[in-house]
Amino acid sequence: MLNGGLLRIRESLHNIKRSEQNAAHYILANPDEVIRLSIKELAERSESSQAAIIRMCKSIGVDGFQELKIRIAGDLQSSTAQDEYKEILPDADMYTLIESVSFNNILSLRETIKILDTKIVEQAIGELYRATRIDFYGVGASQLVAQDAQHKFLRINKMCTAHSDSHLQLTSAVTLTAGDVQSASRIRGKPRRSLRR
Repeated sequence: MLNGGLLRIRESLHNIKRSEQNAAHYILANPDEVIRLSIKELAERSESSQAAIIRMCKSIGVDGFQELKIRIAGDLQSSTAQDEYKEILPDADMYTLIESVSFNNILSLRETIKILDTKIVEQAIGELYRATRIDFYGVGASQLVAQDAQHKFLRINKMCTAHSDSHLQLTSAVTLTAGDVQSASRIRGKPRRSLRR
């Protein structure tokens, strides 16, 4: 069963164009209604355009409005009260804090499974396997992720770097060759995928 439509929209809200955001917000607020609407009806009700809705579908990685509706229907069918993140309250006891953090981590993993594209994962694995050198880029907390990735790839004998200095990152990036891979967790606030040069 396809699902993950609502999650894809939520995750992409800050990256999609303004012309697409009216439709995105309307879908998130009215998922039960949207699965019964045509693209024309959604455009009218969300004060958007059919073209903007089609662009939004492509932006979030679905083939079109029909697939998005199928995914949203799957979300609605599988959703329960257990699908919502638990709030971390400052006056909560230690057991509740541990339970809330653990539950949120598990939910995050489940939501990731819903939106992962297996073909893209397989492609990324192939690129990393064939790479002669891998560069990881990250700033702030993302740098910790880059360093962790560097450590894990070095353990399996893959040449890689995770420079924390932005000048070294740039220097390293411009020396990449066609057989290398770069991966940036965030650049100017936007997520980036692994790329081959």
